[in-house]
Amino acid sequence: MEGPTPVSAFLHAASMITAGVYFFFVFTFFDFSNWFVILSIFTTFFFSLNAFNFFDLKRIIASSTGSQLGYIYFFLSLNLLYCGILLFTFHAIFKSFLFFIAGSRTLR
Repeated sequence: MEGPTPVSAFLHAASMITAGVYFFFVFTFFDFSNWFVILSIFTTFFFSLNAFNFFDLKRIIASSTGSQLGYIYFFLSLNLLYCGILLFTFHAIFKSFLFFIAGSRTLR
């Protein structure tokens, strides 16, 4: 994510969101065990606490993407697909707004 903010927003929209849609359609057929729930909780806390180490706004936003991915894993592992898709949709919309806000803050 080292690049201009519009490039970061495009990379997020083009690759991560597309991979997430693919993730939902492919992995809904698997039965997840308890270790996947524990892994998703670890992922959420790791990326949430990792954001405290960064001072750049774009890196903080990118780290929050990892924590949101942990939440989506969590919902998916508990077979709460509608909650996961709703979080996925809100994440896609508001993350693009956050990247453009970060771009307006770094240009000043």
